[in-house]
This record gives sequence, structure tokens and C-alpha cells, in this order.
Amino acid sequence: MASVKKFAIYALRVVGVLWILFCIPGAFAVDYIFLIVAIPGLIPFFIKVSSKATKAKIDPITLQRIAREKQIYSESVDIMKNTKSIQTFLQRYSDVERTARNIISLSGGFEQFDNVSLFCDILPKVIEKEIQSAQALKTTKGRKDRLMKIINMLEAFEREDDKIDEAISAQQHRIFLILEKDVDWSNEKMPDISFTKEKIEKLIEERAAELLNGRGGSL
Repeated sequence: MASVKKFAIYALRVVGVLWILFCIPGAFAVDYIFLIVAIPGLIPFFIKVSSKATKAKIDPITLQRIAREKQIYSESVDIMKNTKSIQTFLQRYSDVERTARNIISLSGGFEQFDNVSLFCDILPKVIEKEIQSAQALKTTKGRKDRLMKIINMLEAFEREDDKIDEAISAQQHRIFLILEKDVDWSNEKMPDISFTKEKIEKLIEERAAELLNGRGGSL
């Protein structure tokens, strides 16, 4: 209904402009009385569609649903701001996104949210708390495992916005720098990728056995 009313007003404004353009040449060519005649063409420009009036037409049940969604949204934002857990932060942000979409849909688009800025502003603070908790652990392995867990959780998070992707990448880089300083990689167990004569001979024998077995033969 509101869109029909808007269209009608815009149509009247177009007619009003055409009427004014018609009257102006007459004012110069015949009489200035045409300027007075042109005044009605200005009337449509003073008619406005009130968004408040449209919002008031939302039924009471829908308003109750919007209020519930707003409460969930507000609670989720508060938890995001106060949590020390990146897992809780990411879970609550998903709730924030979901409730924001519901509110926008129920309100007909009158409500707007800047969830991306919210995420980017709070994330570094949560990561700082996580880093402090990790660095309080006594063993190098414990600290490394805790920091790697944070990196993996950030990596697994679905990113639907470039700014969120950049914010996550920046925090991952921050944690990697801490890992680089804190962990003595020379003492860490690494996979053995060296090739000795014995390993090469063993690989050749195993491959030859596979080929012979495939042909029904044996070594």
C-alpha cells in the first residue's frame, strides 16, 4: 500500500512539473496570471509519505516478535563484548547476524545494523584476552596448542564480508608472530623427509613387489 501511495505522489509531481513548464511560457507571452495558475503544480511536492505511519501499521504479533529478536540481539552483543572465549564470540556473532536478518525482515527494512563493524571492533579485544590466557600456561606445548586452537577456530569461521576476512587474517598473523617467538622450532618434532640408501632400496623393493603381484608373480 505504501509503495502505491509513493508511486501516485511521484506521478503527481511529474504532472506538476509539466504543468509549471506549460504555464511559464504563457506568463511571458500573455500575462503573469499564468504564474498564479502554475501554483497548483507545486502542491505534490509538499506531500510526503510518513515512514512512521507505515511502521505503525505493523501488527502487534509482529511487533512482539521484533521485540524478542531485539532482546536476543542485544544479549548476544553484550556477551560478545565481555567474553574471553573466541569460540563464544564467534557463536554469538552468528546469533547477531541471524537475529538482525529476522528483525530487518519483520520490520520491512526499517531497521538497519552494522554487524561487520561490531565484529571488527570487538575481535582484537577477545583475541587479546585469549593470548593472555594462553601465555599464562606453564609449558611451551600448552601455549602452542592453545594458540593453534585459536588460529584453527578463526580459520574455520565462515566469512561473508571482506572486512571480516581482513580482521581475522590480521589476528591470525598476530598469533603466528607470538608462536614464532615463543616456540623453539628446532626442538619440535618434524616429519622425517630424508632419503637414505636403505629407504630408497626399500621403496624400490615395495614398488617391484606391487607390480609383480599385479601380474600374478612374486619376488
